[in-house]
Amino acid sequence: MKKRVAIITINLSFGNCVGLYKALREEYDVTVFTRSRDQKGMVKEIPHHLGFSGIDLGFDHYFIVSAAAFLRVHKSRIRSIFRYKRKISVILTDSCYRVHHEYLNKLIHRYRLFVMPDLSYLCPFPHKIYYAPFEYTDSVNKNESITIAHSPHSASKRAIKGTEIIKQEVAKYNVDFSIIEGKSWREAIAEKSKAHIFIDQIAPNNGDGWHGGLGKSGIEAMAVGCATITSGDCFNHNGEIPPPPIVLADENTLYDVVGELLENTKRREEIATNQQLWVQAYLNYKFQSNYLHA
Repeated sequence: MKKRVAIITINLSFGNCVGLYKALREEYDVTVFTRSRDQKGMVKEIPHHLGFSGIDLGFDHYFIVSAAAFLRVHKSRIRSIFRYKRKISVILTDSCYRVHHEYLNKLIHRYRLFVMPDLSYLCPFPHKIYYAPFEYTDSVNKNESITIAHSPHSASKRAIKGTEIIKQEVAKYNVDFSIIEGKSWREAIAEKSKAHIFIDQIAPNNGDGWHGGLGKSGIEAMAVGCATITSGDCFNHNGEIPPPPIVLADENTLYDVVGELLENTKRREEIATNQQLWVQAYLNYKFQSNYLHA
């Protein structure tokens, strides 16, 4: 009989839950609990329960996905599951952790922790880097003209992603530039797949300690064959997953880094291939299933 695993989340999203569900379902009996339906109908293929009422103490393991979900569970009547420390993994993926990390760090240290690389600097406790499991694809159709893309996800995330810095530096080149926001996950992936270069995030030097990192959007771009750039080398892998072959830049070097990729087609394609192979090797569902339960 398969072990029972619960995924507890606020929103059903591709970045946070779909890959995780698909990575675990081959070996485990997985049940997803969410507080709100996906607004754009992206995850109809995932069976789920709306609400937390079906969560009991009978699961062999619980994955709480996002800081927002952790806070919601901690305040709910099902918080009794927290006394089973070894059965709980907390996956910190969202800006809620960036905003409330001081409070959350008083609560989360007793559990198994997985943290997105661009949030890793906020977590002072032993943790694994979390990359949302991603189904590799080699069916990529690039635009004929060289295209650079960036995806702040929404207008409210532009400051965090360094969108204005990116726009300013890319505008110095005569190249197509696509800002991807306000789209469904599938639409965003389709747009990314057309680009040759993707800039994930360039952290502004504003003294808040954040140096950037590789987020879900950058991982998706690597998967669809973009030479992907980000700022911040915050990859605490503990030897289990080699650091991704990411292209690093900051607000002072971005112009030169982009220029090199535009001028050197062979180098750009080599980087894109290596990044895609990294996704294929380490973010596939089987590897991630073992990684998440190691």
